[in-house]
Amino acid sequence: MSPEQESPEAQLAALHPDYPEWDLWLVRVYQPRGITWYARRKGEKYARISTDTPEHLIAEIANDDERNPRRGVPRMTCAQR
Repeated sequence: MSPEQESPEAQLAALHPDYPEWDLWLVRVYQPRGITWYARRKGEKYARISTDTPEHLIAEIANDDERNPRRGVPRMTCAQR
């Protein structure tokens, strides 16, 4: 079965192991019909990314990782400076 023929749930399950630092989920939208794909870094309160396809989701995650390369590195507190 090609990726286009897989169910959205199966596509989502296949993405989870590749992006362990991200929460990924999808929401079925009825007006207009379709699915919205969401992602946020683990521990964040709100979705950082929303797209219309899993391919766009992967691209946006890659863009976010490039823009925020120091994510996950502890910040120095004022007392440590």
